[in-house]
Amino acid sequence: MKAKATAISAETMNADRIIDSIMEAETLLRDARITDIPRLEAEILLAGTLGIGRSRLIASYFDDLGGPERNEYLSLVMRRTRGEPIAYITGEKEFMGFAFHVDPRTLIPRPETETLVEQVLATVRADKCGNARILDIGTGCGCIAVSLALLIPAASIHATDVSAGAIELARRNAGRHRVGARISFHVGDLYSALPESLKNSFDLIVSNPPYVSDTEYQSLDKTVREFEPSIALRGGNDGLDVFRALVARASDYLDHHGWLAIEIGEHQSDNAAEILERTDSFSATRLVRDLTGRQRVIMGMKTE
Repeated sequence: MKAKATAISAETMNADRIIDSIMEAETLLRDARITDIPRLEAEILLAGTLGIGRSRLIASYFDDLGGPERNEYLSLVMRRTRGEPIAYITGEKEFMGFAFHVDPRTLIPRPETETLVEQVLATVRADKCGNARILDIGTGCGCIAVSLALLIPAASIHATDVSAGAIELARRNAGRHRVGARISFHVGDLYSALPESLKNSFDLIVSNPPYVSDTEYQSLDKTVREFEPSIALRGGNDGLDVFRALVARASDYLDHHGWLAIEIGEHQSDNAAEILERTDSFSATRLVRDLTGRQRVIMGMKTE
């Protein structure tokens, strides 16, 4: 019954003014119960359709909206009502204050991952290592590697991903921000993507790996489970399969006293710390909370 009502409402979306189209789109999004911010998303989608910023859109509320633009806008709104993430619809997501191209080949960058980047930055500053050699494993759209390249201008960065499509998108984002010459991209699974010559050469290894447990995956919101790549989300029975693989070989690629920094799920801190400390290759293990107070990042320094 709800789907039928949404379809009927969509057919009536034929207002001439920008404000009228926004209000009707807001109603469609609210009725679909797909977002807590229907007005904002309605404006974002129309601004993207028109190729303008939200401030200009708001200043143009009472301007006319042409038929072709209205039809294109409606198609985007209907995609959103079906649960498709707005970042995939617009093709962009902000991370660390920078805009990144995104598409269904990779996860959408999350605010909590900024905690991981901030900890890497803090470590580089504390160690006074502005020319840090950094490895980003599972780079996805490249938001971590590119942000670090922008924020640490003297750093040299390598980034890997098992998905060739993800690496293609990451290269595009590196080019967009003009840091492509400072990031070397590699396609392959974890460390197997790297040449032997890079062993014992990194000051930091950073990763936001798949860490959703099998049970948690089944309860994810459909906007995540049905649209974002499961390979970038699922971490096995307890969510720590990839974490174990990262820890097991990290010391082979870190230089003396190099740091490993990994994003984890909010209930994984105890198990993750035990895995890291059990290797005998790391000391100074520490856990870092994100802005919501959840344990989000685990770090360890190589002892060998």
